[in-house]
Amino acid sequence: MQIGYNVGTTLERSALEQDLKLCEESGFDLIELEWDKSLAEYLENHTLSELRAYFDNHRLKPLSLNALASINNRAEAEEDDVVRKFEKMAEAAETLGIPYIVVTPLRTEAKLTRADIQASCVRVLRRLSEIAEPKGIKIALEFVGEPEYTVNTLEQSLAIVEETARDNVGATFDFFHFHAMNSKLETLREADPERIFIVHLSDAPDYVPGMLREHEDRLWPGQGVMRSKEMLNVLREIGCQAAFSVEVFQKEYDKLSVEEAIRTAYETASKLLERTPSNPIIF
Repeated sequence: MQIGYNVGTTLERSALEQDLKLCEESGFDLIELEWDKSLAEYLENHTLSELRAYFDNHRLKPLSLNALASINNRAEAEEDDVVRKFEKMAEAAETLGIPYIVVTPLRTEAKLTRADIQASCVRVLRRLSEIAEPKGIKIALEFVGEPEYTVNTLEQSLAIVEETARDNVGATFDFFHFHAMNSKLETLREADPERIFIVHLSDAPDYVPGMLREHEDRLWPGQGVMRSKEMLNVLREIGCQAAFSVEVFQKEYDKLSVEEAIRTAYETASKLLERTPSNPIIF
């Protein structure tokens, strides 16, 4: 099993070239790229071909491209814009050899029914699937554990994936989001492991469901109150083979240098997963 780093962890104070270098030096196997800022800034002075050459000649490999946001319950013209953006992301992912594109749900104060949300998500995911399939790319729907997000539990996410019924559409299982809205371990235990594409690691302080905010409250893996070991045990039980990746947003951690943050991300994830040089296989 491999461990990755999501560049969103240090997005505002790092650059992709630095992330690549430090991730490989720290021991990460994989890296999750970010489309709107990190990759866009890299392409101001480099090409996709240069980045592909980097991956072809280094141990560090790309895991995913993040993230196509607010995919569902949009006006028709807005939905078409979402699809056009995905087409560009899919072209880049194909060039770079990235196997997954992460997509996230709409955040809104409007009251939408579960049925309307699911119908919209399924329709859009099927449109995206048609674009991604010939390129060999899979789509990982990430539920977001805050009340204002239209898909905010594992149960809801897996129901959408099941109805979409496309082999290249699955879920991102994020520890923080799972904990934040009190998703159930039984839901995870009943999940099809083939439909969990990526696992995001982090932790959280002890707030009640609905109060946590992912851009304020994420902690390093194993440093909060989550039932992380229980989640890992269930993932083992069901035979999940997804890659793990550290994704942590925390203002306090912005005081760390990028080098220290990436090193800490690797060390805390490795400790939680019991990965050592003599025991590199986690599951």
